[in-house]
Amino acid sequence: MKVLTTDPPATAPTPESVRKAISSTLEPKDSSETSPPPEVSEKAQLIRKASEAVRNQPDVRKDKVAALKKSINEGTYRLDSKAIAERLIEEHLKTDFGKNKL
Repeated sequence: MKVLTTDPPATAPTPESVRKAISSTLEPKDSSETSPPPEVSEKAQLIRKASEAVRNQPDVRKDKVAALKKSINEGTYRLDSKAIAERLIEEHLKTDFGKNKL
């Protein structure tokens, strides 16, 4: 196969046209064209505040972990096996009687 020309096809953008298109979108616009800042709803503000509050909380409640470790090490940690069994059965019954469709 022989290549007859190295010129780009007429429909391909030139590097200069791409540079111009990019620079025109990055140039600051006239101040009269600037739109006002978007309004944020009250609900969105509450969600943002809640997200920040959660983000600022520690991942682990060290006081509870320390208390649990202490009671386990001392042998004083007790579980309510009846409550655990009831909860297991209750959760199982919610799953279409254990017939999960995986």
